[in-house]
Amino acid sequence: QTMSGWVLQLHERLAPLMTLMKQGLYQGRIIHIDETRLQVMNEKDRENTQQSYMWVYRGGAPEQPVIWYQYSPSRCGDVPKEFLMSEPPPPDRGMYLISDGYEGYNELAKTDFILGHAACWAHVRRRFVEATHGRKKGAEAHQMVALIAKLYKIERNARDKTPEERYALRLKQAKPLLDKIKDWLDERVHKVLPKSPLGTAIAY
Repeated sequence: QTMSGWVLQLHERLAPLMTLMKQGLYQGRIIHIDETRLQVMNEKDRENTQQSYMWVYRGGAPEQPVIWYQYSPSRCGDVPKEFLMSEPPPPDRGMYLISDGYEGYNELAKTDFILGHAACWAHVRRRFVEATHGRKKGAEAHQMVALIAKLYKIERNARDKTPEERYALRLKQAKPLLDKIKDWLDERVHKVLPKSPLGTAIAY
């Protein structure tokens, strides 16, 4: 109870800083969003067994990133939309959204503020890793995990380069690999059982 009281007092005193951080969130061109389950005990008007969610946003200028945690009892797609649009964002600061494949992000992606919606390779890779379980090394799921590993290697090599150098490297090395991944998916999407681990990974 004492610690909870301290947190409530901090919230009030840090409100001006939070306002500045919210403004800083819009200073970059990319925003990452993810949500994770959270269980809150003795929450008003809710059962202890009900799931709540912590929404996490990462944006801001590359040299001064902002990471913001937002609690919500809901996983509804309106949560990130209302958070980002509650105060009119700068008119010239549209952003690219990066998220997992959860449909709740689609409403936010439709707004004029979002310039484009990109998927997260870590979430894609996780689905294919799950599809490798119990499969021999030569199985198709392992093939995709290996292709994604090559993408990761390109990104590691690009880490310390300038934006222009990264762009050139991705065009030269990543784009052909992405084209190969697309061909791999197109070739198998109608041959694999849709509800199998590999089928759900391909659909994702």
